[in-house]
Amino acid sequence: MNEFDFLKKLKQNFKFDLAGDDCAVLPSANGHDLLVTADMLVEGIDFRLEWAPTESVGHKSLAVSLSDIAAMGGEANWALISMGIPDRLWDQDFLFAFYNGINGLAQEFGVRIAGGDISRCPERLVIDSIVLGSCPSNSAVLRSGAREGELICVSGPLGGAAGGLRILESKARVNTEKGIDSQDPISRQLKPTPQLVLGNMLRVSKLATSMIDLSDGFSSDLRHICEQSGKGAVVYGEKVPIDPCLEKIDPDILLPFGSPLDAALNGGEDFELLFTAPAEKRKDVEDLGCFVVGEIVSDPSTFEMIVEGTGCRLDAAGYDHFRDKP
Repeated sequence: MNEFDFLKKLKQNFKFDLAGDDCAVLPSANGHDLLVTADMLVEGIDFRLEWAPTESVGHKSLAVSLSDIAAMGGEANWALISMGIPDRLWDQDFLFAFYNGINGLAQEFGVRIAGGDISRCPERLVIDSIVLGSCPSNSAVLRSGAREGELICVSGPLGGAAGGLRILESKARVNTEKGIDSQDPISRQLKPTPQLVLGNMLRVSKLATSMIDLSDGFSSDLRHICEQSGKGAVVYGEKVPIDPCLEKIDPDILLPFGSPLDAALNGGEDFELLFTAPAEKRKDVEDLGCFVVGEIVSDPSTFEMIVEGTGCRLDAAGYDHFRDKP
């Protein structure tokens, strides 16, 4: 049972009908819906302190939750940050640097830190980020709104964060003869930018009919939209915007990804937006600097990629915490 099978069973068995999108959408009495999201980051799984500066860990812990608000087209308002801290990190300099990373991003997007909790943790640093946002009632962009014939779109180049992670894991064994600035993909991995402005714009303009943020990987996140919408998808490999840095990283560093396209499809943590839009709105999508990479089809069993005219099955091979676990 993988992570997503477990979540489906939870939703079915316990009637968790508010679950299934990037945020829970809670009706409010003031003409707005409350958007609530929670994300957990665990040392050694989601980050490593030996190569992640403390401020960047704080930044990313908030950024991943702000990205969920962006995926609903909402505005982020408040955040609560809780931490389980091992003794070795119970140090004022470390903690202030961590919160400095959080506070810098919060101020950039007008988010107020409203509280949280601190506890002792035996071994690893554990961070729980909860963000509350809002949007006008019944206007949140859900994963379930994709319709046959609509465009599949992404907000920016993909795979850079995966490339940055591989550089960090490989201790920056980068081929400088190819002209890469290793800090670019590393920044995409350590300090992602949540697409709050664009997400809000896509909701207000009613351009996006469904939306999700690219955290697990394009292939898996597109599968989420298709499953929630009861539709299939065809993706054109030549249209997928590959982060230019991937072409300059030695293939042995990029492993286990077989190619830059593989990293773009399955790498995850780009925190761009994946959305669907009416076919007649192609120019509006491209005018925003977004990329059209495929189309939604009626048959839910169709999940296909076409490269140079040849079709093949597009596997949902993005990140899964419990892939292949019994």
